[in-house]
Amino acid sequence: KPDDSITFDTKTGYELDLRGMDVLEAVDITNEYLTNAQNANWSEVRIIHGKGKGVLRMEINKFLAKDKRVQEKRMGKYGEGDSGVTVVKLKPENEAG
Repeated sequence: KPDDSITFDTKTGYELDLRGMDVLEAVDITNEYLTNAQNANWSEVRIIHGKGKGVLRMEINKFLAKDKRVQEKRMGKYGEGDSGVTVVKLKPENEAG
């Protein structure tokens, strides 16, 4: 279950690891994760989709681009996971409607 995929690290903050999942499962888990993150008042999360062929990154980014909870998103920088990670800044819960 996705509980194993969510971790908190004092350097990187909250992360969701989607590596190895198929696209439908990853999008579903990301949707649930963003709901939980917003309810917990997290302002930023990291979504680890891995590098690979880029299919998971592309589909997750399509999902994030349409999601009203997302204030902004960017690819990870050097040392953050580069193109294997998307960093998401969330809107406050009262602004996401």
